[in-house]
Amino acid sequence: MKMTLKLKLVLILVAFTLIPASIQFYITYQNNVKALHEKSFENLLSIRENKSKQISDLFKVMGNQVQVISKNPLIKDSIVKFSHEYNKIEESYKKRPDDIAKMKSSLEAYYTEKFATEYMSTNNNQKAEGLNEALDTLGPAAIALQYHYISNNKNPLGSKHLLTKAKDGSEWSNIHEKNHPFLKNYLETFGYYDIFLVDIDTGAIVYSVYKELDFGTSLI
Repeated sequence: MKMTLKLKLVLILVAFTLIPASIQFYITYQNNVKALHEKSFENLLSIRENKSKQISDLFKVMGNQVQVISKNPLIKDSIVKFSHEYNKIEESYKKRPDDIAKMKSSLEAYYTEKFATEYMSTNNNQKAEGLNEALDTLGPAAIALQYHYISNNKNPLGSKHLLTKAKDGSEWSNIHEKNHPFLKNYLETFGYYDIFLVDIDTGAIVYSVYKELDFGTSLI
């Protein structure tokens, strides 16, 4: 069937109307997409800048807190005393290898059973590697203090910091009894994961609030 001239003219007019409209729609769509991308990018940049400032402010606050507590005469005195008594424990237990062997055996059981089990349960069944190797690097003082404040501590894993004084008869524990409540409260007030006091000469962590497996190890 042949199209009439009138129908042809109508179709041509419709085509001339639709084509520009389609082009205009496509251009508008593309512009809108571009505008949305630019807006999203601007929002991401703004979020990044805000987060960056928050992190920067957090570290500034934490740095100020560390400076304040490090200048506290109580803390200065505590580091000296903890370090002195830690070194005395080190020398004392070097002469008592049998006692160290028993404590190390207790720690080994704690490392490979309680700690390893808890580690797997909180890390998608991934095994904790190098536990025995880490234990073998500990000196006598670290073994003795980890024994009294970790493996022989009746508080459960994650709550070892609740022990204020072990019954080991050491002057280190007497110092701990005096200073631990303040440092524990400071940690809880400001939300720190842990607080270490470190012997500047040896790098030994001579005090830790939470008494985890890094307690007694050396930062060096």
